[in-house]
Amino acid sequence: MGNGLTFAALRKTNVARCEKAFHALTAWSAQDWACALAGEVGKACNIVKKMRRGDAGPDARRDLGSELADTIIYADLLAAREGIDLEAAVIAKFNEVSRRRNCDIFLGEGEGAGAGEGAGDGSFTAGQIVRTGEGPTALMRIEHVSSRHGGPLARYYGQHCLGHIVGAYHNNCSRPNAEDMETWRRHNPPEGKGTGKKKAKRGKGKA
Repeated sequence: MGNGLTFAALRKTNVARCEKAFHALTAWSAQDWACALAGEVGKACNIVKKMRRGDAGPDARRDLGSELADTIIYADLLAAREGIDLEAAVIAKFNEVSRRRNCDIFLGEGEGAGAGEGAGDGSFTAGQIVRTGEGPTALMRIEHVSSRHGGPLARYYGQHCLGHIVGAYHNNCSRPNAEDMETWRRHNPPEGKGTGKKKAKRGKGKA
């Protein structure tokens, strides 16, 4: 039976325990957290290896669950260290793969929610750029709209002006002005213009 754990609850409690029982979140670099995460993944894989060859022991599945839990905990701390909204990132990535595979199964607070749906009150829709707070780069291009709750409780997920995935509630968003749009174009020029960078090729079937 589940206890209603959410990404937000995990983040709040995870960071609080880290800083009270261990050390400040920023005392470890992203590389430190990534290595810790990789270590937990390695432990989980080692258990599966033993399960496959038949010498894992009677508590293998319980131990595997424990290591997978550690993996999730460390992944959240790494995301917190880098200011990444993990809930938004998971939803955006899952739905990106669904669209790429022409699948109508999407994650989100509303069943079947996916790119192109509008907010509960119709103010913003997928594809729009909105301002999400203070600062010149507090801008987001909406990729997914969660519409279980309408109006100010509608939640948007998408790409931040500087490239990472973020989420924001409707009542924290506003329409961008001309200066905002110029900032967005400066950081996100049309493909093939401005940056001189080649877009990386995506491997087939990669999740």
